[in-house]
This record gives sequence, C-alpha cells and structure tokens, in this order.
Amino acid sequence: MGKISEEIIGRLRKEFLVIDVHAHIGETIGVGVFLPKYLRVTPEVLIKNMDLNGTDLAVISPLVGYPSPNGIKDTMRQNDWIAEAIEKYPERFPCGLGIVNPYEGDKAVEEVHRIMRDLKLKGLLFHTSFQGTYLNNSSIIRILEELSKYPGAVVMAHTTGWAPAEPWRLGELAERFPNITFISAHPSISVGQLAQHIPFCRRLKNLYVDTALWIPEDETWLTAKALGADRIVYGGDIGGIARVSFGLLQLLLSGVFSDEELEQILSKNAMKIFNIKV
Repeated sequence: MGKISEEIIGRLRKEFLVIDVHAHIGETIGVGVFLPKYLRVTPEVLIKNMDLNGTDLAVISPLVGYPSPNGIKDTMRQNDWIAEAIEKYPERFPCGLGIVNPYEGDKAVEEVHRIMRDLKLKGLLFHTSFQGTYLNNSSIIRILEELSKYPGAVVMAHTTGWAPAEPWRLGELAERFPNITFISAHPSISVGQLAQHIPFCRRLKNLYVDTALWIPEDETWLTAKALGADRIVYGGDIGGIARVSFGLLQLLLSGVFSDEELEQILSKNAMKIFNIKV
C-alpha cells in the first residue's frame, strides 16, 4: 500500500472499530467480466484481507454465482461454510447471512428455516441480477414471508440502477416487511442509484445502504450526507473481486463526515442491526 493508505489504516486501527457488513467467503464460477473463472475465497483469505484493510470484524455471506449442479445441496454447502467459519473464527466473524435460490421453490423455503433455526445465521443475501429474477418478485416475497417469522432478521440485497434490482424494488420490500432490516449493497454504482434511496431511507427506519463500490464524486458525498450517517453501514466487499477497500479510504479522505458520524458508519449501525456485542 502507498503512504496515504498506510496512514489511513493506521488511523483506523487507533481510533475506530471497523465492522464490514459486506464480506464474502465461498466459491463462484464467475460474475461477468469481473470474475471470469472459478474463485474460492476461504475464511483465511478473507481474514488476511481484513488485516490489510484495518477491519476488525466482518459479517460474512456466500459469494453469488456458486456452481450448483446438485441444486439445493450446493446451496446448503455455501451456507454450511458460513456457519463453520463463524464457529472457527468467532473473534473475527460475529455473525453471517445465508443464501437461497429463489427458483428452488419449497426447498428454498425449507433452507430459510435451516439457515435461521439450525445454522443460527442472521438472515439472507440476495443478488437477483445474477439469480435471474426481480428483487420484488413473488418468489422473493414468499421467502421473505418465512424469514419475517424470525425476530431481528436481516436481508442484504444488491441493487443496481436498472432492472431487475432498482432501489425502489428494495424500498417496496422494506415497506412490506417492517420487521426485517434491509441493507442495499453496492448502492452507488452511479450517483443516481444512490439518490433513489433517499425517499425510502428517510421514511423507513429498516432500510440502510452500505459503502461497497461507491463512485467517488462530489455528488456522491452530497447524496450520502442527505441520506444521513444513521442510514449508512460500512461494506468493503474485500472477499471476492478486491483486496483493498477503496470505499474505506474514500470515507476518511472525503472529509464529509465527522468522527462521530464515521463511528456510526464504521461500527455502531452494524452493531445495532446485527446485535453485535463488543
């Protein structure tokens, strides 16, 4: 890392607790041009990247695009890996999210209950752009109806500025399921995408955005301030494509947020959402 990065990471370790809510382990056969071949991220690889970025804790979830020639058994394996990593490294992974394939119907619903009841995970991850359905599709709603039976359940859903995962679809779900906390992942691939969250985040107390892959423009930070630090959680996404969280560096370099607001974004909001005790 360069000198500026080293100075920032040093400040993080000295002044802030950093909880990454967007961290993946598992396997994928590729996501478009970004991951054109098979990738396996182990807990040890993720911990190494966390140390590189000054990240103390991570809420872990599976990678999307995992190979699934055996259907639900392959989905279950991804979720088992999350539970096993939490058991092996509880000091780094306080909790995690599971994944289901919306097209697996009744089996997906059964897996929701196994994720929450048996594996003791906190909720679900969706990336419908790669799962082949709209974010507010009836199959997703059926899954969320089951998930909503568990107090404190969390959903992290990747949004985009285009179909099938526009922010308004996530806002609709957050309004429909007020007892589930929703986190919009990658909410600022464009400034317009981030801005679409404002009316929902202002109205709904169960909707947050993470900081993964934000576009570093002046308008981005103005929009983030409009959202408010109480609506933002830190997400690094350092388990798959990237080893360095540029979003973390941008947060500190932007000068937009006070130290108190940074503390909210980097740890306090996540502690509240996931009931993390430090």
